[in-house]
Amino acid sequence: MILALAAVAVAGLAIPAFGSGGSLFGLARHADSKAKRALHRSRRALRRSSRALRRGDHAVGSAAAAAGQIGSTRIVSAEQPSTVSTSSDTYVDLGGPSVTATVLSSGLVDVWAGTDIEDNIDGGAVALFADGQLVPGQAQFCDPGVDRALLLWEGTGAGGPVSVATPSAVIGAGGGCGTLGPPGPVQVQVSPGSHTFELRYADPCPCGSSQFSNRLLRVAPRL
Repeated sequence: MILALAAVAVAGLAIPAFGSGGSLFGLARHADSKAKRALHRSRRALRRSSRALRRGDHAVGSAAAAAGQIGSTRIVSAEQPSTVSTSSDTYVDLGGPSVTATVLSSGLVDVWAGTDIEDNIDGGAVALFADGQLVPGQAQFCDPGVDRALLLWEGTGAGGPVSVATPSAVIGAGGGCGTLGPPGPVQVQVSPGSHTFELRYADPCPCGSSQFSNRLLRVAPRL
């Protein structure tokens, strides 16, 4: 009898808890609110991810552009060891060396040049040309008879090759301009774009023939 009454009492307490529509509605509304907050957070996270992806794409594009610019400043080089000669007092094409480089918007180019000039009575003169035109800004103090020589050796008549290279400076012994040794860079300015640079040669006397060998040209565009 006591057990039966206890069971009835428990049932009476349980029925309102499970049968209350208000309580179930509250639970559902709470769950819906949590779901909406979770959806809102996921959308915000998606927007942040999209912005990060766009920034990443932009960074990759900028890095690629920078790498392209850096790559375009690499040194291009050419050498011609053979011996060539001329008796012309104006610059002539004796087969280079020549290189092609793309000049950037600065228009600035670093140039290294050097050659062995036979130290006979004539010596020899070397100038830088771009697309067949004499590049401005080369030394004009070397010899009044030779226009804008990049390198010049007047010659002493002693014979034998003399290594003359950039940068241009007044050379005392023998006369002319250049550096007696390995080449260093000099800077010239041309228009932006692709250009073919080459060395051309002249006889500063002319009273015989100028001879050139081991000819070197290096060019590097500047940012």
